[in-house]
Parts: sequence; C-alpha cells; structure tokens
Amino acid sequence: MRGICCAAAGLELEDMNMDVNPRQDFMGFSWGKWSERNPIPNEYSSWGVFYKLRDQVLADVKSLCEAKANEIDQLDPSTCEGQIARFWKAAMDEEGVESAGISSLLPLFEKIDAATDLSSYIEAIAYLHTQGIPVLFEASVLSDFKDSETERLFFGQGGLGLPDRDYYTEEEKASKVAAYEKHIATMWALLNFENDADAVAATIVAIERRIAQVSRTRTAMRDLPSLYNKQTSEEMTNATFPWVAAFSGYGIELPEFTISMTPEIFDFLATDINESTFEDYKLYAKWHTLKSLASYLPAAFVNEEFNLSKELSGAKELAARWKRVVNTLNDTCGELMGAVYCASYFPPESKAAMVELVSYLKEALAESLSELTWMTSETKEKSMVKLNSFMTKIGYPDKWTDFSSLELNGSYVDVVLAMRRFMFGENIASRVNQKVQKHRWEMPPQMVNAYYNPMLNEIVFPAAILQNPSFSLERDMAMNFGAIGAVIGHEMTHGFDDQGRLFDAQGNMSEWWTPEDSEAFNERAKVVVEQYNKYTVLGRSVNGQMTLGENIADIGGVKIAFKALKLYLERNGRPELIDGYTPEQRFFLSWGQFWASSARDEQALKLLSVDVHSPGFLRSFAPLKNLPEFYQAFGIEEGDAMYLPQEERAAIW
Repeated sequence: MRGICCAAAGLELEDMNMDVNPRQDFMGFSWGKWSERNPIPNEYSSWGVFYKLRDQVLADVKSLCEAKANEIDQLDPSTCEGQIARFWKAAMDEEGVESAGISSLLPLFEKIDAATDLSSYIEAIAYLHTQGIPVLFEASVLSDFKDSETERLFFGQGGLGLPDRDYYTEEEKASKVAAYEKHIATMWALLNFENDADAVAATIVAIERRIAQVSRTRTAMRDLPSLYNKQTSEEMTNATFPWVAAFSGYGIELPEFTISMTPEIFDFLATDINESTFEDYKLYAKWHTLKSLASYLPAAFVNEEFNLSKELSGAKELAARWKRVVNTLNDTCGELMGAVYCASYFPPESKAAMVELVSYLKEALAESLSELTWMTSETKEKSMVKLNSFMTKIGYPDKWTDFSSLELNGSYVDVVLAMRRFMFGENIASRVNQKVQKHRWEMPPQMVNAYYNPMLNEIVFPAAILQNPSFSLERDMAMNFGAIGAVIGHEMTHGFDDQGRLFDAQGNMSEWWTPEDSEAFNERAKVVVEQYNKYTVLGRSVNGQMTLGENIADIGGVKIAFKALKLYLERNGRPELIDGYTPEQRFFLSWGQFWASSARDEQALKLLSVDVHSPGFLRSFAPLKNLPEFYQAFGIEEGDAMYLPQEERAAIW
C-alpha cells in the first residue's frame, strides 16, 4: 500500500464548504466543493471518491502488467506472471488486432449457422455460453438456496442488448432503443456481410422487445423465493424447451435437477423460436456474439461500440486502451492478477488492522441485536447464532485458482476467448452438483468493492478497497470507522436485510423468523421504501423498493459502525479535537466525503433504472438522517433541513 501522510489520510478540508450549515445541508458542508475541484473526466460517465480509487488501482495493475510483459521471455507461460505477460502483449498489439479482423468470430458464426431446428439451435447457444458469450438466457452456478453445502446450476432471463427490460417497455426510453437499433445496423455493416444491415437491426430489436415483455423487472428479481424453482432431470427431458440439447452444448451431463429462476422465459423461447422466426434468431445470436467480442476487435468496432455508450451514459471520449485492457483482465480472469497485485500493494499489517475493525463491528452488531425492542427473543437468539457464524475474508483468497492449464495464444480476441473458456470450466462445468468450495471468492483482490454472500454467510473485503480513502493505518480511527467501518457494517447488515434475513446461519433459505417478527420487519422496511421514494434525481424518483436492501444496509452499516467507534474510544481513549472536529463529527464527515460523487445526466437516469444502490450523492447524507447520533453530533433540531420527523425515520437495526 502506498504511503499516506496523516493530513492526506484525514478530512479533505478543501472539499468542504464552510459557508454551509451542516444542520441544513450536510452534503454541501461535508463535500460541497468536491465536484468543482474534481470535474468528471471525459472518459467517464460518473466520478467520485470511490471512482478515483478504482482509477488508481487500474494504474497499479497496469504497471504490474507492463513489468511482466517486459520479462515475457524469462517467464514460464504456465505461471500467472507468464500468462499476464502474454495477455498484455496480445491486448496492446493494435496492429495485430487490426490484422486479425473478425476471423475469430467466423467459426462461432458457423456454429450458429449449422443449427437446423430448436434443439440444435439451443445447443449452439449453450456452446456460445462456454465461450463466455451471453446469449438468450443466463446460466450460473450458486450454492443451492435450500442446501447451501451443494452448488447447483441456476438458469435465468437474459438476452437483452440494452441495460434493462424497461428500456424496451417505457416510452420515455424510446430514443435509446432507436439509437441501439442504429448502432446494430452500423456494427453489422462493418462485417461486410450481404444482409441488409437496417433490416437485420430491426429484426434483432423486435426479438429483444418480445423477450423484454416476458422478462421480470429488477424489483421482481429481488423476490428470492420466487426465483427458486426446481426442475428435475425428468422434467427437463420432457420439457418443450430442449434442456438436453443445452447440456450437450455445455459438455455437461444432465444433472438430477437445476433451478429455473424465471421459468416463464424458457416457456416463451420454446414457442417463439419456430419455423417462421428461426433465421431471425440466428441473426440475433450472431449479433450478440459480435456485441460480446466487439471490444477486442479492430478500432472501427470499438469506436462504434463507444458511440452507443455515449448515448446511454454520456461519456465524452473513449478511455485509454490500457484502461480498457486492465478492465478486461479484471472482469474476465481477475484472479490471474490477484497474487501479483497483493504482493505489491497489500501489506500484512493492513489485514491485521482489518481483523480488529471487523471484531469491533461484530461486537457492535451483537449489542444492537440484543437491544432491539421489536424482535422476539426466539428470533434474536437465532440472529446471534447467524452473526457468530459469519465468515470473514480479507484481502485475498487462502487458496488461489490453478491457472497452469490456461494457454494464451493468438490475437487479443483469441486470448480473451481462451480466458473465458477457462473460467466457464472453473465457474460452471467443474462445479455443478459439487460440494461448495468455500475458499472461492466472487471478485479478485484488485477490485475496489466488498460483498456479502447469504448462502455462505460470509463478508468479503478485497485488498484494493483497503486503502485511503476508505482505510489507512496513518489516520485517526474515527475516520476509518466512518469509511471502511461503515462498509463492514453495510455488508454485515446485508445478512439481515430484506433478502439476507431469508437465509439462516447455515446459509439455507428457511422460515427461521417468527411470523410476528417477519411482519414487524416488513412494516419497518416500508418506512425505508417510502423515505427513499421521496428523493428525486433530475425530477425522477428513486425506486425505494428496488434499492431497499442497499438502503437498509447503508442505514444499519453507519449505525453499527458508530456504535463500534464508541466501543473503540471507550477502550483506547478519546482523542482531542482534530481539524476542529470531535471524533463523532469526523466519523460522519468521513462517511459523507467517502460518497462524494457526480454523474452525467444520461448516467444518472440510467442508474435509476438499473442500479440497486441509491445514487452516490444521496448515500452521503440520507442514511444519516435516520440516526439520533448524527443529530447529537451536529446539534440538529426540529426545523433544520436535515431533521427527519421520528415517524419517518427507519429503525430496523
């Protein structure tokens, strides 16, 4: 981790607007000058403190890739270092990319063209999935919701080229659909095929409109019990949708059962793909193959892909090639870089400090649970068991994936396809109906993020997020508790939010709450939904129901982290004022500044449709309005703009 001086690791005083009263506008006070000092870079559609850290990590990974590429002749190609070197060489070889053209797509197109009926078409679609190409529907391996020790194959809706099904169903997004159709035509024309590009585009959009009509909303997809639909091997064999053909395409034996999260989509496809639409669906599969691989093709494809991105998110210029390449590595085969990154940027003392922070947060949550007045003792006891069963993963996996069989040769697109095939084997083919491998992580160490997995009952904090501005060994602990501490609390609270609470201590979806406690929780959750529904972005309301889980986690996370800070101060002493602020004030200012951010209008509206998180700027103050501790720290009283009437405050955890 790069060294950080105390001043840099503390409050960003220059970002604060001292002319603003925190009791009236805490966002303006805590980071009111941030946006002016940090305009959105042209290559991004949004920007923020979190994004700046991600950008720095991209640069760190770039330097590691370049160093390995410079040593390529001395590196064993079966090692992670050797594979990183070969990936980087192929990805940065723009002349090689131009020379290769679309040659790597042609065998995939031939596979699609060879289909003669529904079964052979679905077999071809499944084969594309083994190449990491998302077409028609999605497949993933997860812990069984009701048998968390075993991994199952889950199938669900997918197949849309725009960010969400609402783009196809809402009139206000019609211009985006039109831009997408024009984009398809332009991309198709670059292939120099004989088809009429405009007609092809119209055909593809028509198919996606039909799929969208059958697809569930993002809010509906948060209803986890409705997604658990077992289908036995006998049922799959006799179904109108050709599941047997799909598993043939995957090269996997038909399992005893799978989970269909959205069975209606497969019923629809079984009838919509027919003699009159068959050739249209072939065009559709080719388009999604092209779309999935466009970033690794010649510049004409990359530039046109960016043109659509501009329309959807508002970015003004294409990101530097090296940034796009690093993102590809992280997204496709991120753990390949994991050990190399951690060796350079994650010192052991950071892990030790995080372990201590987590212990304070666990103790604080345990206190909060014991103090609840709305929950019965029966459910409290089970909640304590679940909390004490939390598995905590910090920094990097205890066991790394073995990449020695991964061979990377050819052009950029060839290398990406090889990585995708390898990861299909790792993440799907080798795991179906197998015991859960608890050492696995869902994201690589160099990812600036964190997560909670309800089926494993684990909280996970990759190395990259464990540095300034979220965490630093160099600054006072109030700042750390207000940033990474609240993130830890956020992930812990996910274990008890509207989705997490459905899973018991063993990670199984079960009715472990009493009916009266479930009813009491739901009543309190409604307060959160109604509260966030009142916030607007560019005149449009935040979707309080879609963002419910994240909002509960934000409110609970900050509350628990504050309680943990108080425990820490009791045992380690209370510091004097720093920068003129008490530890309590610095805690809340740290949280506020952590979410300093801005977004272009196009991106802000897009995120309202697709993101289960509330907008970043809103997260900097909205959760705090529910905490009496915040009111006390800044002297907020009734009549102040930051004051929320008691009956409108969320009081769950």
